[in-house]
Amino acid sequence: AALLVLLAPRLGLVYLDGLATPAQRWSVAGMSAIIMAARSPSSAVDVVNEVGARGRFTQVVLAVTMVRDVVIIALFGFAEELAVHAFRDAPGEAAAAWLVYATPLVEVA
Repeated sequence: AALLVLLAPRLGLVYLDGLATPAQRWSVAGMSAIIMAARSPSSAVDVVNEVGARGRFTQVVLAVTMVRDVVIIALFGFAEELAVHAFRDAPGEAAAAWLVYATPLVEVA
């Protein structure tokens, strides 16, 4: 998704024409990449419970899952702040697209 956003001008994707500056394209690409990397920790817990896994490896998997989610949350906050700065002085159409794209994400975070 992030690569698609970055290559949109060269690929002729008109629905991303509202992203006027490289900073705007990078911020949307970063937000998209972080959202795609996020995975629910409950899925890992469900797999562990379903197969009855126990032991050191299971503990490591669950610990890595939790640490990864904390890192994803921190990266999302950082990317959101960069996106706010990139779209601060955006023309009307790009600003509207940003609000539609980001408002639900900010509400969830």
